[in-house]
Parts: sequence; C-alpha cells; structure tokens
Amino acid sequence: MQERKNSEAGNEKEVDYGRKSGQDNTSENVIENRPEKRVKNKGGNTMKKHPAIKFILITVVSGICGAVLSFLLSFQQAALISAIHALSRLLDSSLPALHLSVCLFLSGMSVFFTSKLRRQIAHSNPQNQEELFEQIESNDHCTEILTINTLSVILNFFFLGVSFVYKNPRHILISAAAALLFLTLNTWVEVSHVNMVKRMNPRFEKVDPLSLRFSSQWESQCDEAQKLGMYRAAFRSFRISQLGFLGAFAVCAFTELFYPLGLMPFLLITVFWGLHSLSFLFACKKEKV
Repeated sequence: MQERKNSEAGNEKEVDYGRKSGQDNTSENVIENRPEKRVKNKGGNTMKKHPAIKFILITVVSGICGAVLSFLLSFQQAALISAIHALSRLLDSSLPALHLSVCLFLSGMSVFFTSKLRRQIAHSNPQNQEELFEQIESNDHCTEILTINTLSVILNFFFLGVSFVYKNPRHILISAAAALLFLTLNTWVEVSHVNMVKRMNPRFEKVDPLSLRFSSQWESQCDEAQKLGMYRAAFRSFRISQLGFLGAFAVCAFTELFYPLGLMPFLLITVFWGLHSLSFLFACKKEKV
C-alpha cells in the first residue's frame, strides 16, 4: 500500500511538472510571438496614422480604373448607342403593355398575399390567435409582401415618367390611369398591414396609416428595441444611398462620353445627393450626435 501511495504521489508530481512545463512553454511562445505581433501592428497602423496616403492611393486607383474603363468603352461605342436606341424604341412602342403587365403582376401578388393574411387573422380564434401572431412576427412574409409592393410603386412612377418622355397622348393617358389604379392598390396593401399590426399589438391602436404624421406617430409608439432597429436600418440605408448617388454619377459621366444626356441628370443627382446628406447632418446636429 505504501509503495502504491508513493507511486501515485510520484505520478501527481510528474503531472504537475508537466503542467508547469507546458505553461512555461506556452509563456515562452507568447513572449517569442510578441515582437511579431508588434511588427504587424506597426505595419498596419501606417494607413491609420497617415490617412492622406490612403486617400491618395484610392484616388489614383479609381482614376486608373476609370481611364481603363473609358478606353474599353470607346471600342464599343457604336454597340452601346445601338443598344440605347433599341431600348428607347421598345419603350416607345410597348410602354402601355409593359406598364400594365409588370405592375399588374407585382400589385396582384401583394394584394393576394395580403388578403390571405387578413383571412387567416379573421378566422383565427382566441385559442390559436396568439400563436398565429407569433408566426407572422417571426417570419419575413410581411417584409416580402411590402418589398413587392414597394417595387410596384417605384415602377409605376417610372413608367408614368417614361410616358411623358415620348409625348404620346394615348400612352400618357393609359399610364396615368394605370398608375392611379395600381397606386390605390399599393396604398390598400400598406394600410392593411398597419391595421394587422394594430390588431396584433394594441400599443399602435392610435396610429393612423393615412395621416400625414403617420411616421412620427409610429415612432412614438415603438419601444426602445424597435426604435434601435429602425435607426440601424435607416443608417444602413443612408450608407447605401451615398454609394448609389456616387454610382449614378459615374454611370451618367461615362454615358455622357458617347451619348448626350444633357445637364438634367447631373443637376438632379447633385440636388438629391445634397438634400440627402445635408438633411442627415442637420438631423445629427439637432440630436447632438
């Protein structure tokens, strides 16, 4: 028994020694790796300490890419102009059909799925109503419907604007009537979704979806988590919009090299880009952000 105890004590000492030696090796490895990490950090901080260098590099690379792209587009100038004329002829000849078919499909989908949700809520009983509300809130079905509805609104205004470009009285009349019809359906979809939310969450009972102050009413009834989610989404949208304005300017600038667009595209981009950025900065100043 005594020999067994001595052997176990010896094994424990060996294990402790192994642990200590492993810790020593680990500490040695950490000490050996520290200079490498410091070297990497010094190299990585070069751009942070000198942001002008980063800006100059980005500017030079962007200029080179733009010059190369312009050079390549110059060889396809005739093909690009031909494609633009073909698209213009297509819109001029079949604008009413495109407007009616595309917007009818999108508006019909949003109305169909919204009506389906309304029927599910209307036929639900108090026992399964809470479970149904949780399912609607947990999935992205409502977001998908509103996305389709928003695309329909945008394309309605696009086709209506294109009808004024070609100055065809018949096309203008058809596009105006179609836009009025489809925008009415789109408004019904959005109002229906607000009413469904009001039924699922009584806190929004006083929100009027047809009021001019709907956005402020909705924001005032949201809790802190909902407001934080909206603010994050709004800031992400702001960043994407900034890139969108820059991309629109680049496309118009390249197109102007071989196809005359005139002053209006650049003027509109400048006005709305400025409105978008300055309104954000003034709001930040007001909120003391």
